Parts: sequence; structure tokens; C-alpha cells
Amino acid sequence: MLFVVGVALALVVGRLAGGRIERLTALGARWWWAALIALGLQLLVVYGPRELLDGAAVPLIVASHVALLAVALRNWRLTGAAIAGLGIALNLAVMLANGGSMPVAPETLARAGRVEAWKIGDGSVGTRLAQSKDVILPADQTRLEPLADRYWTHLPGRLSILFSVGDLVLLAGVVTLTVRGMTRIPIPPEDPDELQRPVQPRRSEIAAAG
Repeated sequence: MLFVVGVALALVVGRLAGGRIERLTALGARWWWAALIALGLQLLVVYGPRELLDGAAVPLIVASHVALLAVALRNWRLTGAAIAGLGIALNLAVMLANGGSMPVAPETLARAGRVEAWKIGDGSVGTRLAQSKDVILPADQTRLEPLADRYWTHLPGRLSILFSVGDLVLLAGVVTLTVRGMTRIPIPPEDPDELQRPVQPRRSEIAAAG
């Protein structure tokens, strides 16, 4: 949800800055289709039927993050892509260090007000949160705990969204990439006929040669 809101905000900012959405197609991003597949896998795990995906949830989440990191590295020269890649790497590091899911402490859930039964189940350690890639894990049992989902938006109800440092870095990269792509004035391609046309010498050059 935080990512969707951030992208929507980037599109609005880019438009207010005089940018155009269609200019994003001129960025020349490589492997963009892999990013779409990876995001689709994440949506499937988060919102798909849990009884069918429980065993495959962790491998799919990890695979999707690896794919997104590969896309960011492939496009690291694009403004914002390296920042987004760093955010993905931070999230992937803490997930791999804790069994493949993003850890969130019970006290973080309590402070954020996300203690609904449909969300946390019985609240026991190891429970995967509904509609999330998070798993409940006490802070003192979490490796790389500063990179876990330990922050929230301080908004009421379901708007109290949990996020990590990696999420913020990723969002900053995507926003930068989007706004820069929308406001960048594309350089028109060179005319191949003009390149093949022989250069005519100037009159001054002919006179000097004579």
C-alpha cells in the first residue's frame, strides 16, 4: 500500500512539474517485464488464497525480490534505479537473515494498532500476517532488526501501514526515477539519412584551398 501511494504521489508531482507520463516509455528501462512479473508474484502471495500459497509464500517472496534487485542492477545508470536497488537489497538482507519473511515485533504491532484477529491470528511467534509478507518475531530474536518492519504511518485503522528502512529507500528511488523520467526532455534521434549524406565543404574552405 505504501508503495502504491508513493508511486501515485510521484505521478502527481511529475505532472505538476510539467512532466508527461508517456515520457516514461523513453527511459529505455531493461527487463521491465521481469519487474512486472515480480510485483505480480508479490500481489499473489499477499492477496491470494493462503491455504494454497502457505508453502510457496516464502520462496515466491524471496524470488520476487531477487528479480527486482536484478532489474535495478541492470538499469543502475537510470536516475533513481541504484537507490531503489539499495532499498530492495536492504529488505532482502533482513528477510534472508530471518527465514525469508519480513520480521515484525509484537510490540510494533501493538503500538501501530494492528492487533486485529484477522490480521495477526493468535499473535504467536512465527505467525504470518494476513495480506502481508510479514511474520511475527520478537525484536530480541530478529537478526538485522533495524532493517525490519519497525515503523508505521501513525494513521488510523488499516492506514496504519508498517514499513522498513528498505521500503523508504526503495520508495525514494522509485519516486526519483518516475519524476525524472516524466520531466526529462527526450533527445530526438539523429536522422540516419543526414548521417549518410556527405558533408559539403564551405565556400571559405574552398577559397582557402584554392
